[in-house]
Amino acid sequence: MTKASNNIGTSRQWLSELKNLFEDKGKDPRKLEPESKDPHSTKNRKRISKEVEGKILKVRKDSKNVWGKVKVAVVLKRDYGIKIDPNTVNSYLHLFFMFHLRFLTHQKHSFYEPVDMYD
Repeated sequence: MTKASNNIGTSRQWLSELKNLFEDKGKDPRKLEPESKDPHSTKNRKRISKEVEGKILKVRKDSKNVWGKVKVAVVLKRDYGIKIDPNTVNSYLHLFFMFHLRFLTHQKHSFYEPVDMYD
């Protein structure tokens, strides 16, 4: 056990704990993986109201789809007194496809078209 722990660079106690866990779980290597930390349910998560959602979209449309998430959040706070995080604004802009596709064209080409670096 000591030689093995020295070879892989861990302590003997940790390797022994892993070995015991492996043997106790029926020698299934998947049981050594950490359990997921994802929530079981997101029903209790705070959501914004349809009214605020509509105002996000209205402010964006009024700006002719030019303002970004930060500017929209600032205008919502200034004009409507609604304090909202720019990342939340961004989530709703993406949800309703209100973002510039021109910024995604480079990404699209890099994912879908092979690029020859030596042409």
